[in-house]
Amino acid sequence: MGYQCVRCSFPIKSFYVQYSPDNIRLMKCEKCKAIADECLECEIMIPMIDLMLHKQKGL
Repeated sequence: MGYQCVRCSFPIKSFYVQYSPDNIRLMKCEKCKAIADECLECEIMIPMIDLMLHKQKGL
């Protein structure tokens, strides 16, 4: 089973290309020309939101 664009469900080979540990490029869908998975852009935000939601009251 391969990957699919989250917008148009067009099959893609990969969601990103990693050139080096600090250089990652998100892939665009060949059909709709959008980023194949926009959630990857927010990857660092998800743990930060989790930390804020689990913060104790009064801190």
